[in-house]
Amino acid sequence: MTVGAPSGRREGAPEGSETLLPEHLLFRIGVELFAIPLAHAEEAVEGLLWDVLPDLPFGVLGVATLRGRLLPVYSPQRPLGIERSDPYGVTLVLRHEHRALGFAVDDVEDVLSVPPESIRPAPLPDTGERVVRGVVRHGDELVALLDTAALFRACGVGDGERGGAG
Repeated sequence: MTVGAPSGRREGAPEGSETLLPEHLLFRIGVELFAIPLAHAEEAVEGLLWDVLPDLPFGVLGVATLRGRLLPVYSPQRPLGIERSDPYGVTLVLRHEHRALGFAVDDVEDVLSVPPESIRPAPLPDTGERVVRGVVRHGDELVALLDTAALFRACGVGDGERGGAG
């Protein structure tokens, strides 16, 4: 599933209006909802297999081969402190600057248009990288909006490193 769809029109804006809302890819890990800017979500791959290598750092599930390129696959445990409930879920292929990584999630839900004024401050983390940049309401649920650069850093993909598929 390729997920780089164009942005939508702001609700109530006249037809042909160029006032666009930032779009985010909505996904679930356990019972929690998260969203990442759609521009950084290259695709969602169901059933992607990865090879587990010896002595991988904490949070790295393995390395996948996707269209002939190596892609490191990360667990949400290190950057977000939660585990997936479905070991065979979906791998999001995320890209930030010149790096790419696979991020294992339970399911991809939808594309969510997020009016900037609807974003509320995120609770402050106890320690570490501030991966959640804010929260928004989606129906009866709260969605944590993730900062892509902070997510990459929290996974251990630093500025000097180059992820696979790049």
